[in-house]
Amino acid sequence: PPRGGAPGQRRALVGEALVIHDRSLRVLFWMLVAAQVGTALAGIGLLERMAPAIGRILTDNVASVHAAETMLFILATPPADDGFAGERRASFYGALDAADDNVTEAEERASLVAIRRDAHAALVGNASAREDVAAALLALSETNQGAMGRANEEALRLGLAGRWALAFLAIFGLVGSVVTIRRARRTLLAPLAEIGTVLEEYRAGVSHRRC
Repeated sequence: PPRGGAPGQRRALVGEALVIHDRSLRVLFWMLVAAQVGTALAGIGLLERMAPAIGRILTDNVASVHAAETMLFILATPPADDGFAGERRASFYGALDAADDNVTEAEERASLVAIRRDAHAALVGNASAREDVAAALLALSETNQGAMGRANEEALRLGLAGRWALAFLAIFGLVGSVVTIRRARRTLLAPLAEIGTVLEEYRAGVSHRRC
C-alpha cells in the first residue's frame, strides 16, 4: 500500500490521481482525433477547391480555343463555289457564336468584334480581311491559353498549400501520438508494472516492499 496517511486518505489520493491521469489521457486522445479529422477535412477542402479550378479550364477556355481553331481551319480553306461553301460558312459563324457566348476574359471582346466585322470579307477571299481575322483568332486563342495558364498556376498553388497543411497536421498527429504513448507509459503502464512487482514480492514473503 502507499506510504503514510490513513487507509481512507490513501485510497482517496490514489483515486484522485487516477482521475487526473484519466482526464489527461482523454484530452490527448481527443487531440489525436481532432488532428485526424482536421487532416481529412483539409484533404477534402483541397480537392473541392482544386476541382473548380480545373473544371473552369475545361468548360471555359478549352471551348473558346476549340472554336478559334475551327474558325482558323475554315479560314485556311481556299474559298470556292462548291456545295460545301455554305456549310463552311455556317460552321464558321457557329464557332464564332460559341466563342461569343463563352467569353470569360475582357480581352476576348475586342478580338471577337474584329472577327465578326471582317468575317464575311475573309470568307469570300479578301486577303487583307483574311489576315486581320487570322490575327484576331490568334489573339483570341492566346488570351484563352493565358487564362488556362493562370488557372493552372492557381491549382498548383492550392496543391502546394494543401500539401503543407496536410504535412503539418500529420506531424501534429505524430507528435500527439508520441506524447500520448509516453504519458500512458509513465502514468499508467509503469505504475501498473510496479504494482505487479510489489505484489509478486509480497507473495514471495517480502513484507516491507512499498510502492
